[in-house]
Amino acid sequence: MQRADVLRAAILYQQGGIYLDLDTITVASLRPLLAAAQFVGSEYIVWPQWVRGSRSPVVWARHLALDVLRKGLRLLPGGWRWFRAVEGWYFKGVNNAVMGAAPGAPLFAAYLRAMALMPAAHRTQAYALGPDLLQGLTGQAAAEGLVIHEPAVFYPLAPEISAHWFRFGRPALSQALRPQTLVVHWYASVRSKPHVARIDPGYIRAHRHNQLYSALVYRALPQL
Repeated sequence: MQRADVLRAAILYQQGGIYLDLDTITVASLRPLLAAAQFVGSEYIVWPQWVRGSRSPVVWARHLALDVLRKGLRLLPGGWRWFRAVEGWYFKGVNNAVMGAAPGAPLFAAYLRAMALMPAAHRTQAYALGPDLLQGLTGQAAAEGLVIHEPAVFYPLAPEISAHWFRFGRPALSQALRPQTLVVHWYASVRSKPHVARIDPGYIRAHRHNQLYSALVYRALPQL
């Protein structure tokens, strides 16, 4: 994962372009993204680095409560709809699953420098070279033309809540996607591995009417 963090930043800095993780599905033209010289997306999370490092009982109590609420909505049928009503309580943290830039963009120059300066012992920690480090750079980069897209653009269902992509029921894909959604990051690393192992074109066809993920793929690739 650390190598992937470095490589995606280095390629964007040298060559420019748009980077997408493999666990994404593009649902609309990416052309609107080209208006920004550098961009990242944000997602609703419970445990940003500043919370994990806090010693405040009040901060920890609040985020533990948010974590319990998110877990409950992950399990509740249709819980992704209810999460929409409370998502404003959660921290909007940047994610490096979808990002882009023109060659030589200031954000990615600073990102690579910060990676090189990070102590070796810290580089292997989860999220250290990815969202945590990137989050710390966004304040300065915002003054240099960085665009931070709202969660709806790339992350219409938040982490953990993304488990609902694979639940069975009424798919309601038009509601799960937002009008501004361009890319869906469906979080292959978050509770989806048992489902992914079974997915093939036949699975998508069989479940396109009763699962959000299959409906999403079938919309993008109707030739399946």
